[in-house]
Amino acid sequence: MKPFIASILLLVNIPVFAQVVTSTYVPFNRRPPNYYTIKSTSDPNYLSVTDNVANLKGQYINSSQVWKIEKQANETYTITNAVSGKSLDESPTTTSSRDNMVVTNTINKISKQTWRITEVSGGYKISIEKSGKVLSSYTENSVILTNTTKGNQVFIITPSTVIVKTPLFTDLRANQTPYKNQTEPSGERGGCTYFGSMAALEAAYKKRGYGTLDLSEEFMAITSKMFYLHPRWSEITTPNFRENQFAGTQGGGSIAFLAHGLKIPAETIVPYGGYTISPDWDNKDLKVCNDFNFSVLKRYANIRSKTTTYYGVKGFKTIPVINGDNLEKVLLEGNEIKISIDGGSHCVLFVGFDKTNPADKQFIVKDSYNTHNMPCTEKLQYFSYSDMARLISAEYITDVTEPGTWDEVKLFGRWNLKYGGWTGILDIFHLPGIMKPLLSNPDIVSANGGEIPDRRIGVFYDAWGKAHRVNGSIKKTLLPKKEIEITFYIDNSKPNLRWDELSGRKFVYTLSFDGNTLSGYHIDLDGKRFEGAATRQ
Repeated sequence: MKPFIASILLLVNIPVFAQVVTSTYVPFNRRPPNYYTIKSTSDPNYLSVTDNVANLKGQYINSSQVWKIEKQANETYTITNAVSGKSLDESPTTTSSRDNMVVTNTINKISKQTWRITEVSGGYKISIEKSGKVLSSYTENSVILTNTTKGNQVFIITPSTVIVKTPLFTDLRANQTPYKNQTEPSGERGGCTYFGSMAALEAAYKKRGYGTLDLSEEFMAITSKMFYLHPRWSEITTPNFRENQFAGTQGGGSIAFLAHGLKIPAETIVPYGGYTISPDWDNKDLKVCNDFNFSVLKRYANIRSKTTTYYGVKGFKTIPVINGDNLEKVLLEGNEIKISIDGGSHCVLFVGFDKTNPADKQFIVKDSYNTHNMPCTEKLQYFSYSDMARLISAEYITDVTEPGTWDEVKLFGRWNLKYGGWTGILDIFHLPGIMKPLLSNPDIVSANGGEIPDRRIGVFYDAWGKAHRVNGSIKKTLLPKKEIEITFYIDNSKPNLRWDELSGRKFVYTLSFDGNTLSGYHIDLDGKRFEGAATRQ
């Protein structure tokens, strides 16, 4: 008979606003998953415990049916209840001259709490090491230890898929979507921040009944960089100085972006990889950056389709003081936590904790990182409580938006603008308000001399190629029909408008149903009104 071999599972994310792709991440402590359910093959019931007495109960009546199986010396195992932290043991109480009850006790004399688990036809046989008696499902709801062939002695042992939420052990892995490797197919790009955010978002929808989603990390990698604003205004010296970043570069995938307007489509709409990161990623020319970002967006025609569904965050919170108590509280409430570690060099998703061994308390981690051409399903990953100082930020989703269309996405790109006899190019690369989380950061507020509202929309290049920063607002009208209305300002006398400034000509345009035309009017400084329009390049 073969010895029991623990099967495998595993569970990720990176910095907030880095640009260079230079990750040297060392994976977490990877172990075989050691939480299981143990089912009798003679009936549909699972090994459970009530008042320290082992028994059999229907599937997933409660989380006391989850057992931690850990290998000890000489091919033996301890079998510990995940809820109580007590180990399966032989009771001195007998049910007959040859049989004993099975109980759970605090780990004491290890010789009475070690078991042999051997593979047999149809499952596994479990016998206690000290006496050699075999675990048997004797009646419909009871188990005994016997040295006879009484009852059914074959059990099925499978990795747990139970949501467990107890102060000793919390496991939310059953809410998680399948693992994805952030190095596939294009190699390591420092994309863990996008994978961590999508893992959290997919889990948030799954536990609300939307099934297993596969959302696009790449779309977040493109848009969070395109939407980015360099937060220190004193360093934005000219109208064409690049304030956003090149699509696909490292970092930037905060859940806060999702909570301030960014929506995400399915992976099939914008698959991960498929383009080369610009070699000019450090170029400070805004137009060069927009040229690249818009060229990437054009690869994915379905992002503007009326049939494409988008997903987003309605509510989120951060954990200002990161310690065991605060992290456990959020996990016990059923919320996964996106974590940034090691100065922002990596991000992961915390999906539980295990304190059944007080000397080795661990968080359960979902991590999308593995080397190229290696699957991310090899091992369960853990993060030790003793390494808590490595954690620098923690955020989690409290509510999600209703899945639906996202008409605002049709605005982003390059437009040929004609107004009052003038022409130029309007680049819309930003969603107003999305950078509020960064611009409200205390360090940034101090550097800017106060919190600056985010009203940026893009940049306008006149017929002579001169750049003018563009601010305004984007909203969906309700009457007479739902349309996207964009209001923006171009100021010839002050081309380097700060993010909050609204001055110069005022434009009020409406997006056409097909998303290829903007039409409306502008008001000159003298109050005169002129019709105008823009067509998508």
